[in-house]
Amino acid sequence: HSNVILDTGSPIPLLLPLSTCPTCNRGQLEQRPHNLFDPSLSSTFTSTNPAIPVQLSFGSAGGGTVPYSTPQGANCTVVRDTLTVGAHKIKNQQFLLCDEYSEGLRDQFADGILGLSSVASGAWPDGNQTEYGAVLAGLAGVKEFSVDFEEGRIVFGGGSNRGDREGVKNVKLEEELSKSRGGWVVETRWEGGDNDHDHDGGGEEAQEAAVALLDTGSAVMVTPDFDTARRLYGSMSRDIRPIDSLGSWGVECEVWEKMGRDVKFVVGGSRGEKVEVVVKKEFLNVGEYPGQPGICQGLFLHPLTQAREPLRGRPAWIFGNALLRGYVTVWNWEEMSVGFGKVRGDPER
Repeated sequence: HSNVILDTGSPIPLLLPLSTCPTCNRGQLEQRPHNLFDPSLSSTFTSTNPAIPVQLSFGSAGGGTVPYSTPQGANCTVVRDTLTVGAHKIKNQQFLLCDEYSEGLRDQFADGILGLSSVASGAWPDGNQTEYGAVLAGLAGVKEFSVDFEEGRIVFGGGSNRGDREGVKNVKLEEELSKSRGGWVVETRWEGGDNDHDHDGGGEEAQEAAVALLDTGSAVMVTPDFDTARRLYGSMSRDIRPIDSLGSWGVECEVWEKMGRDVKFVVGGSRGEKVEVVVKKEFLNVGEYPGQPGICQGLFLHPLTQAREPLRGRPAWIFGNALLRGYVTVWNWEEMSVGFGKVRGDPER
């Protein structure tokens, strides 16, 4: 078996390390090695003929909270096998088997990545636009999945698990952007700008319409640009500042302990229901930054180049699991929507 990150931000259906991969079990994982996939142990495994090599790039952030200074990715080959995900068995599923991992993949706890794209099919970045089918999306009887971070549970299906949800509000995706990106993209507004300690920005500017990629595989939140990060942190404390050249912000750890306010967003709204979602203040400090004793890093990073969506030029955020974990979320392929329900026992949701 393989332990994988369930990643709604990845358009790739599945990525696993090959048994002969020389770079997949070094670094921090020497005492907890990955489960490497050995094709010789599977009677249903087949490789493509001719082989389809795929080189992936994940940018510089990797999967953790501290950005890497070098691009992250993997060298892989397209293969097929029968996969079992929960109670569902998918025959002849295409996925990527990798013989080289970057540092970010190598040092994560999970063996690989299970991408949960918003679309049922896509194309490998191989130059030939070879199509693949997404895992589970489009499978008979599977129209949606729900994620409950509090319970550590994901349920694939359609309707059988609705009893686990309270007051789910469904937000329509930005459909064209979602399909082109293979991700779950929603309209959003940052509900910030009041109590701005910087007195430079905020107000109406902070309420600018934007979009956000909902990414369960991201441990951080990413603002559209440097200025948005400056205004967001300025609304908390003027002492929070950039702490590296890769988009991280931070401040003395004791400052985080004394301050803190929830960060609020509204998702949806222009084409149907809208929902206020919250990043709780206890998640804003992600811990001491490596190599800077006494300095703790903030949850929000800024990108090295400003992020704008290609259709209307709106600012583009990445909402990671620090926001999503506060809700039972329901991801529906058929309706192209994401639902937000309160976590049981949390009256503030």
